[in-house]
Amino acid sequence: MRARYLGALVVTYVKTKEAGKAASHIFRTSANAAHIVPAMEGDTLIKTPDKDLAQNVARMVPHQRVMRREGSCIVHERCTAQDLREFRAFSAIGCSSPTRNAR
Repeated sequence: MRARYLGALVVTYVKTKEAGKAASHIFRTSANAAHIVPAMEGDTLIKTPDKDLAQNVARMVPHQRVMRREGSCIVHERCTAQDLREFRAFSAIGCSSPTRNAR
């Protein structure tokens, strides 16, 4: 992707393997993206490795183009909308995480 978008800054999720980090300008967590990404200069960013996190980043920086790989997080791929609703309901009563059935 870097060859396709010359000069683009590469933003990588912090838990990415070393090979991905070696090609990156900055690493970030999901939590700190809201502070780091908008402050980055440049009109094009490449967000790796997760397309879903890239979509979230793109919403934070409408003035920049955010290019993404079609990769995904295996944990997020396993979660359903119902899982999320149950987690939110469980969290609302003060618990840190629900007990999930093994899949």
